[in-house]
Amino acid sequence: MIYFLFALQTTLGLLQSDSFPFGNNIANNNEVYFFLDNDTHKINTVSTKGELINSIYIPKHISDDTDFNKNRDYYAFFERPNKQVKIVSIPHGFVYESTNDTLRRIDLSYKHSMTNQSHVFERNDTIFKFGGYGYWSNRNFFSYFSNSSKQWEFYKTNKGPLPPGLSNSIGVLTKEDKLFVLQGELIDNFTGVKKARNINVWKFDFNSKTWQDMGVSNIPNLDRHKVLQSGLLIGTTSKENELVLVDLENNKFEQFQKNNSTFTLFGKSAVIHQNKLFNVLGDSIISIGLSNEIPSLNIKNPKSIYYNTATLFSGLYNTALITIALIAAIVIFLRYKRNQSPKISELGIRYKGVSYHLTGKEKRILQEIIVNDTVSSQRMYDLVESSTLSYPHNNKIKNDTIKKVNKKIYKILNVKDFIESKKDEKDQRVIIYYTQKAHVFIR
Repeated sequence: MIYFLFALQTTLGLLQSDSFPFGNNIANNNEVYFFLDNDTHKINTVSTKGELINSIYIPKHISDDTDFNKNRDYYAFFERPNKQVKIVSIPHGFVYESTNDTLRRIDLSYKHSMTNQSHVFERNDTIFKFGGYGYWSNRNFFSYFSNSSKQWEFYKTNKGPLPPGLSNSIGVLTKEDKLFVLQGELIDNFTGVKKARNINVWKFDFNSKTWQDMGVSNIPNLDRHKVLQSGLLIGTTSKENELVLVDLENNKFEQFQKNNSTFTLFGKSAVIHQNKLFNVLGDSIISIGLSNEIPSLNIKNPKSIYYNTATLFSGLYNTALITIALIAAIVIFLRYKRNQSPKISELGIRYKGVSYHLTGKEKRILQEIIVNDTVSSQRMYDLVESSTLSYPHNNKIKNDTIKKVNKKIYKILNVKDFIESKKDEKDQRVIIYYTQKAHVFIR
């Protein structure tokens, strides 16, 4: 039994401390836990190694108005430089910050209950809120706490699509300064209370200050979730032991089975830091390698999170542009090729932008032989006949003209014996003319 306990402590990384009471805990996603000590009215900041980092005294006038212990889900805790703490009320405008060892309220706001279940996050040392419910409606905008005015200010965005008002949504901030918002609840504007689940994924770009509707989400509804790193999210579904790993930056997710373990990835007792999972168990902090709970942070069998209309139309638009450009290029190429190919022109033969002269007789014979499969000797004779000349003379002109056409085509196109002759199969006394190379000319 003793050996078993020792092995458990070594395997899990069991860390104990008698220097402070753990009490009810509040954790964030970095490397510390915040523990509320009701007896001494202190917030103890504890590292994942179980070491006490700082103790923040809560003055009586604050503790009388605020019950962090009872209403811990109503507050977001943030680490500040120099072992300090900032606490933000989720439903109200209250903001508390520690100075040395004392917690102070620093806002000039009030208890408005207008941002219940809003998404509270920190960006560049500024605390933001998105959405939230209050007074029979949801918010669909950002507010941020101004260190200069000590009040919550409206965060201005540029014109474009806007998400619906959402409460209890999931927000994931990426290293590219984009916030993905998914799930959450909608309010029926006709009743003010009836809720429906948001099925679209929205993305806000802090650089352009614009929203984009990414489309309907294919991710199963997540009951609990935790952000692992930039754009990476893990959550549970209604199916027992099923986990969903979501990569919002790359539009893919994967479902897999959770390993059987006493550890939890979720809730305020779970902290993920440096590829380790830390949990509070009783009065101890236990740890295990994250890979023991999640096989891999790389999605191996991806499914698309969304087939968004904007991306779809953008893709279709880009495809259309590429197609048009390709068609235009093909048309230009074909026209160029056509202009470079030999054709019969008014002057004779035009090839690669250069005109080559043919006499009227040569042109008529060439046109006739290109258009017809076979041309009779009599037809060739008729094309060059002169009424003032005798039959033998006209026949010689016919034969000479055919030879000249062949000679010029060979010189221009390097095609030998363009016009050929043979005896008619029906009447061996009749000569017919033909060509097997008419295709070299554009008709």
